[in-house]
Amino acid sequence: MRNILKFALAVVLVASLFLNILLTFGLLSNYQSGRSVGNSLAFAWSPLQQKVVNGTLWINVTWMWQTENLSMTVKVNDDDYHDSDNVGLAFDGNRNGVIEEDFRIDGGAAAFFADNKSCGGELVKGGCGIAFFSIGPSPSKYHTCTFNNQTGYQFKISFPKALFKIDHPILTHLIFIDAALSSLFEPGIYGAVVEFEV
Repeated sequence: MRNILKFALAVVLVASLFLNILLTFGLLSNYQSGRSVGNSLAFAWSPLQQKVVNGTLWINVTWMWQTENLSMTVKVNDDDYHDSDNVGLAFDGNRNGVIEEDFRIDGGAAAFFADNKSCGGELVKGGCGIAFFSIGPSPSKYHTCTFNNQTGYQFKISFPKALFKIDHPILTHLIFIDAALSSLFEPGIYGAVVEFEV
């Protein structure tokens, strides 16, 4: 009986470890969540989970809190440029542990485009994307984006903490949307969503 219990415990531990590894590397879910250790995170999606790239999609995020600003660098290994590709950000402004869909509760969201334009927005149903409520993107005061055929996008974003009334640590919702027309209907396929604490 003792050997059976040891074997059952070992199976549970191995299965749990395997599940954690799968979730960590994004093999089970396109919507990923994590807690930060330090100021850098990397997320991955397999070719079965997304249509942004033929291989594995990577999003690497680093951030730094400054006296008045939050600065982030978001790297995405997208393999084709489109001026409407974008990174969207929203924050848990009321600090209840949930990113609200109602922009009046958490203070809104912003999208930063590959062509160095930006606009305000709000999360859409299910938190899977950013909907834009401004007239249209305008030249960005808060970011620059570069694209390289080998490495993809690098979004350098820096904005005043007062813009979203945030301070650290705070739950952050980040979405990358590839500009494929289908991304409007399937942001989880033509993009990627992560939540983490900065």
